[in-house]
Amino acid sequence: MSSVYTNFTALKRELGIGNALLAAMNGALRKLHPRLGIARYYLIAQPIPQTGTVARHTGRIQVRQLLADDPALGLQDRSPEEIRTRFESAGVCLAAFRGDEAAPLGFIWLLWAPYTETTHRCRLIPPEDGRSVLDVDIYIQPRERGGMTFMRLWQAANDYLRHRGITHTYSRISAYNGRSLRAHQRMGATILGSQVFVELGSLEILLSNRRPYLSTIRARGDAPDVPLPGA
Repeated sequence: MSSVYTNFTALKRELGIGNALLAAMNGALRKLHPRLGIARYYLIAQPIPQTGTVARHTGRIQVRQLLADDPALGLQDRSPEEIRTRFESAGVCLAAFRGDEAAPLGFIWLLWAPYTETTHRCRLIPPEDGRSVLDVDIYIQPRERGGMTFMRLWQAANDYLRHRGITHTYSRISAYNGRSLRAHQRMGATILGSQVFVELGSLEILLSNRRPYLSTIRARGDAPDVPLPGA
């Protein structure tokens, strides 16, 4: 019992009481059945700095754009179908490398077109203002977390987007990932809304404070559209 209390106290300190309770409920439901659970996400907007860069002094870490035939895409632990879908959604992948290493230290995907999230499905629609994109997947190798790779990727992404007239990126971040949320907030991100997905086998119920406010999602059905407001 003391270990349960200690773990929950640490979770509450990391996520806040509300998200800690949801995360604990999600863990309990997952133990009952892998198709039961509660997930919460924040919808965020992050400004692109119009001058300067996010990070400096990044050493030997270099970032380059991966094209559709780049072999480094096969090292991302993302399915070929998912990668193909992202390119079809006007996707751009930027990946960080150290020296001559073949495997990327991390990567970020930027999309100019609507994108359907594959986990707790919904179709994110960026503002149609010509100045907004989605960042749908940023991944850092575990050994690189806490280092400069995250900031180096965002430095390169901001430079890439700023030169194309983009002013904001939009994304969905798990409320159970406090570290990621804080990292984005340090770069100026603001929360636009939240989503709660209640998973009941092949059925999911979406509750949100943004459109659509309530939606049911079936495994073989369409994902609901989530239009993101301009920042």
